Amino acid sequence: MTEPILHIKNLEVEFQTEEGCLRAVNNVSLELNHRRTLGLVGESGCGKSVTALSIMRLIPNPPGKIAGGSILWKGRDILKIPAAQMPAIRGREISMIFQEPMTSLNPVFTIERQISEVLQLRFNLKGAKARKRIIESLSSVGIPDPENRLNAYPHELSGGMMQRIMIAMALLCEPDLLIADEPTTALDVTVQAQIIRLIKDLQRKMGMAVLFITHDMGLVAETCDDVAVMYAGEVVEQSDVVSLFTKPLHPYTFGLMQSIPKRGASRETPLFTIEGTVPPIFKMPAGCAFAPRCFRRRALAQEEQQRCVNEKPLLTQIPELSHFVSCHFPLEVQCEQSHS
Repeated sequence: MTEPILHIKNLEVEFQTEEGCLRAVNNVSLELNHRRTLGLVGESGCGKSVTALSIMRLIPNPPGKIAGGSILWKGRDILKIPAAQMPAIRGREISMIFQEPMTSLNPVFTIERQISEVLQLRFNLKGAKARKRIIESLSSVGIPDPENRLNAYPHELSGGMMQRIMIAMALLCEPDLLIADEPTTALDVTVQAQIIRLIKDLQRKMGMAVLFITHDMGLVAETCDDVAVMYAGEVVEQSDVVSLFTKPLHPYTFGLMQSIPKRGASRETPLFTIEGTVPPIFKMPAGCAFAPRCFRRRALAQEEQQRCVNEKPLLTQIPELSHFVSCHFPLEVQCEQSHS
């Protein structure tokens, strides 16, 4: 097996708040290989974006800090690289598409001005050569009549057009890793499909790895090779996408999938719901963070329920499978044992 291009080991990220020191990311480990797409999925506030910003070394300090772990990029720990050397990696080797293009693009500068800054900073390209490169870049992401878009301001463009410009800027340096942080948020379904297809096409052409962050399980199934499911700052399940969708082992993953409307189901068919809410970071349970909401726990014997409540599970590989789960009583494993 080839060495992963990105290997996160036991990452811990903390923030100082009025409630005290809060751990937003707790002991997260991930691997991403060349030309593969890893989906990082979970509901809002679970730590997905904080994990992505940690890779880019963009956690604001203060109030945040990376408290532990390592992020190996091509075998080199990003967290130990001097800050002055990070620009050589950030943008050139690792690029990121942020959630909201309206907050990422400067409203008072034209599109040409903003993209030309990237070219000048990274390649010292100016004038006619820079303009030609910008037009080629906008054309590559499917923007029609790119010459006439150069003098436009962000507010003059649609959401889908701005997102394409953000993708063009992220790919200018032909990075080895693209981090896409919910790149289709607030876009209609048609534009969403176009953006996803664009990222997949560019990945095939450029051979880059992609970290795709989303809360949409449908997009995960459509775009990803591997999946890591996060809950309350921790990875609770990780496997290839086929295994995860055919045999989810963690009750939280199962609940996410059951919440997706089924094709052909009537409007009266009730959707599966995960009861309760995510516990506050400053009041995390002693045991499994999902235990207070877990339908699986409620079906167990009292002694087993106490284990869920009091003992924190570890992310463990299922024997003979490339499937990891953080659960004392995984769903499919228990079913197989009951039938044996």
